Amino acid sequence: MVKLNEDEKRIYKFLANFLGESKEVGGSEGLYQSLFYSHARRYFPAKCILREVRVKSGFIDFGIETEAIRYAFELKGGANGHRNSLRKMKEEEGRGKGLAHDLTKLHEYRDSSLVDSVLTFLVCIDIEALDIAF
Repeated sequence: MVKLNEDEKRIYKFLANFLGESKEVGGSEGLYQSLFYSHARRYFPAKCILREVRVKSGFIDFGIETEAIRYAFELKGGANGHRNSLRKMKEEEGRGKGLAHDLTKLHEYRDSSLVDSVLTFLVCIDIEALDIAF
């Protein structure tokens, strides 16, 4: 069994609660970002939660920085609108705005960090009610 430190326990509890609610909700990526922040605030002070973190090739949706570790999150999903639809992901990849671009941004965040402990997450939200999978 893997031993988790207190920050890791908090982040995984937070993610489990966020994803548990998100899978029941059909909405835009912006709605998921609001849910993300709402759940993050239950586990982390507002000063630790960063929004639209700048990296070389764009912005990362969220950063959470504690004394022990830094986390970066890119969210992908949503039922409303062409850009946010997981069904349209291949078209987004062709325009350079899909998963490969998000992974590049997360890599840049990790490389630019001045601390050793950095975890990055690409969170793809599957909308159960619409029966779409990713």
